[in-house]
Amino acid sequence: MSPGGDREAVEFVLPLLEKFSAKSAVDGKPCVQYMGPRGAGHYVKMVHNGIENGMLSVVCEAWNFLNKSLGLSYDEIGKIFGRWNSEAELRNTYLIQIGSEICQKKRTPEGDERGEGKGEGGYVLDDVLDKVVQDDDNSEGTLFWTVKDAADRHISAPTITAGHFFRVASGNRAQRLKVVDKLQVPKPRRVDSMDKESLIESLRRAVYASFLCSYCQGLELIARASKDEHWDVNLGKCIQIWRAGCIIQEDHIADMLEPILLNAKEPIMNLKLIDEVASELRGNFDALKLITLKAIEWDNYVPAISASLEYLKYVGGGMLATQFMEAEMDFFGAHAYDRPNVRGEDPGKPSKGAHHYEWRPAVTV
Repeated sequence: MSPGGDREAVEFVLPLLEKFSAKSAVDGKPCVQYMGPRGAGHYVKMVHNGIENGMLSVVCEAWNFLNKSLGLSYDEIGKIFGRWNSEAELRNTYLIQIGSEICQKKRTPEGDERGEGKGEGGYVLDDVLDKVVQDDDNSEGTLFWTVKDAADRHISAPTITAGHFFRVASGNRAQRLKVVDKLQVPKPRRVDSMDKESLIESLRRAVYASFLCSYCQGLELIARASKDEHWDVNLGKCIQIWRAGCIIQEDHIADMLEPILLNAKEPIMNLKLIDEVASELRGNFDALKLITLKAIEWDNYVPAISASLEYLKYVGGGMLATQFMEAEMDFFGAHAYDRPNVRGEDPGKPSKGAHHYEWRPAVTV
């Protein structure tokens, strides 16, 4: 829980909240903290849900890769997820753990007369349609608000955003089925891979890297909003309350970030500048790239995983293709630009450039 508002009021009820809040398995501390004044607590919860959906998309993309391309059964995938959840970077990750359970939940002959279809054999997962409708029916707005506010505050959050638009596209299934006939896009292709175990390990690392990207994007958004709104949100406390009782529980990421963020002498606005985070992202870049390449080759769906790869490429790029974009914008709209290797301009501030060039002579009448 992430209460915000009047500090005295929150601290008055905090002992009660601590009693029934989830407790961290690491140190037993209640997963509830005062976040800051006014809407700080609501904002932290909103962004939690944004991080959550980036991770949700990554998990479903990994499941699809294992099932549709590598041809693994649900039981096999469930055991893989179970192994991932028990060790290394994905240990005690809630979405991986429940994914393992979902994959191994078999139908009963009589069904349950609710969500489980009747029939011998098969899995409950086979009774689930591929449409996520919470955005379409407006029953949940936190993800949309996160995406919108990331754009408003100029925070790049492509893992979260790609996951959002993936589920938006899924929701209107009726329209999507009409487009299926029109586009005739190839379906995910099954392959007989000789290095299946190696690919599964690369997928595990790609999932972890994408999870970490989603965390970076969400925490940087909270940091930006906290600075803008003068909330003084401690990102380390965000990690503490996300230790248990929430959807984005991920022990390895929490173990890495909590001490760094709690002990930071000043707010950290860019988590990729943390040595440990940079090392993890750098060390798993090759896996992220390999899985994206294989998924594209095999016509699989990897919007959030591929967005995470591109995110690392462009936030870590020294000279981007946007050099050409800036030139075109100056051509058609006199938007102006700064020049490389000029003091005061490079790197300079994110503000209007100092130069305009007449790319085409003016037309004389």
